[in-house]
Amino acid sequence: MRLSTSRWLIIATALLAFGCSSQKEPAEKAVAQIESSVASIREEAAKYAPEELASVDASLTAARDKLARKDYKGVLADTGQLNTTLNTLKET
Repeated sequence: MRLSTSRWLIIATALLAFGCSSQKEPAEKAVAQIESSVASIREEAAKYAPEELASVDASLTAARDKLARKDYKGVLADTGQLNTTLNTLKET
């Protein structure tokens, strides 16, 4: 019984590690894409919509912090809203 429990624990740990690592690359790509988009409009946004730019910057900083903490699921969850905010900024 004890050996069986140990095996399940090892398998569960391996699956958890694999699940987290599989989200790393998409999370990194999402943050990089948003950073690139912000960089391309930063000058005009600072001039015409500084408050909205500050909001996007704050959200991007939060996403970077989650990425640093390896909260890839959180990063991916936040990037949807961040993209919406960024699109609104681009329209402004």
